[in-house]
Amino acid sequence: RLKTVILKSLVAECPHDDLMAEAEEEGFSNYRVVNRHFQLNTQASTPPSPNMPPKAYEGHPQEQLNGLEASIQSEVSCREIRYYNIPFYYNAPPPVQKKELRNSARNWSVLFEFHIGLAALWMRQHPLAIMDSLTEALSLVTQAVQFDTQGDFETACYYYQQGIINLERAFMGLYIPVERESSRKTLITQKLSEYKSRNDVLQEQMRKRNNINKSCKLLMQPKMNTFGVGVNPQNNSQGPPQMTPTTSQHVMNRSSSLSQLRPPYLMSREEAYSAAAELAKKATEEDQAGRYDNAYRYYNLAIDYLQRALEEEPDYLMKQRLIEAIGKYTQQAEGIRRRMGLISNVNACVVCNQVIDGLSSYKVAEDKKYHIKCFEATRGLDKEATKTFMLSDEYAYMRVKLPKKNFTPGETIRYSILVENRSSKTIKNVTAYLVMSVSHAKDLMGSQTKLGYGVERKVKTKENKFGRREYFGTNNQFPLAHGEVEIPLAEFTVPIRTSLTEISGPYAREFQLVVKCVFGKATEPLKITFPVHVVDSE
Repeated sequence: RLKTVILKSLVAECPHDDLMAEAEEEGFSNYRVVNRHFQLNTQASTPPSPNMPPKAYEGHPQEQLNGLEASIQSEVSCREIRYYNIPFYYNAPPPVQKKELRNSARNWSVLFEFHIGLAALWMRQHPLAIMDSLTEALSLVTQAVQFDTQGDFETACYYYQQGIINLERAFMGLYIPVERESSRKTLITQKLSEYKSRNDVLQEQMRKRNNINKSCKLLMQPKMNTFGVGVNPQNNSQGPPQMTPTTSQHVMNRSSSLSQLRPPYLMSREEAYSAAAELAKKATEEDQAGRYDNAYRYYNLAIDYLQRALEEEPDYLMKQRLIEAIGKYTQQAEGIRRRMGLISNVNACVVCNQVIDGLSSYKVAEDKKYHIKCFEATRGLDKEATKTFMLSDEYAYMRVKLPKKNFTPGETIRYSILVENRSSKTIKNVTAYLVMSVSHAKDLMGSQTKLGYGVERKVKTKENKFGRREYFGTNNQFPLAHGEVEIPLAEFTVPIRTSLTEISGPYAREFQLVVKCVFGKATEPLKITFPVHVVDSE
């Protein structure tokens, strides 16, 4: 329509007032037609001011067409035709030139086609069309973010690209020098940059993922063993299955394949994927064939290579799948250990081998379960103590590790001692001895009160020290003026005639092992006390 209006003005087939009315009716009120003919400005790269007075031009129409072609090329290259009035200047040409101008209009009107289409798109984009593009872009990018969050990168990339196209359309419609549209242009530019960056990242991730070989894709499948963790479909009998003997040729083939593998820390991420997939496949084959020792070994190697791949994996979803695969292979290896008899009973105490009932009736240490009493009686005790001195930064430190708390008469207690002296005092020696405390409760008569007869219960305790032992060291370690001394194997023998630990009613006989650093008469010793039990050997 714009081309039609301009061509009508060129050939001067209608008066000036009618042409202006038709231009406004067609929606191109921003174009100004002066009289009935036109005059081109050869410096079209800088648009003339609309207030510039008309300038007469005397010349042949062919020269005007040559100037028009140069002007269009300059304007298109510089993109200076955005939303300004194209002036038409007039001086009445001779009647002879009017026919030539009409005939030549068909030749050069093609030059206006791209020029006018671009102007119509940039200058007169309707506001409703802009809003439609923005609404469509918002819907597309919302779906793209949803698919991106769900991990469907291929679909997300498609919606990102469609949303970017609609945002670019809206941006072209808003690309006019109007101050009220500047904030919207800035927002669209920012969103375009964000969506393009995310689309590039997803494209790169899909390219890397496609480079992973088929064995790695099989490794990442959620279910590799359809028979469950540690289950052999050919052997469902009760109890630990028997080990299947392997031939020497089979062992040699497996050993040669393992010897060709490089250590995990020397492999890249893709190589670690491939090695882990191959090892997991071999482990499954060995597990189903009943060769549990080889299966257990292959599962552990597969876990090592998966951990290497996990360290180098940049994608979050792939990391989660690797963690799941590592946990699955760990469970399979533990199932093989149980079938091989390496774990007797996972629900039994490791000391008394009795079944543990309830979740609050046991303790766990080093992946082993204990009854509470068994734990207190057999687990090693580790205590430390520090002595500071007034008005100084000096200190003395001692640490003692005891293997257990239950001992029999005549048994030797072996433990370790670490002594560190960072003070001006001198540690003369380290002393260990056993203390037996006997206590009993006795009822004493009280006074008569209004409420009744009052009874007071008093506890009497008697302590005996025996089994004294001093450590002076064989290399003149004590007296220790300054420094550190470690006694890795200290010994203390419980006297053979020692009574047993007894707690019955109001009577109690208890024992304590005391280890202390002796400084001098004027300084309190540094002491550590362990409660122990003297029990019968049976």
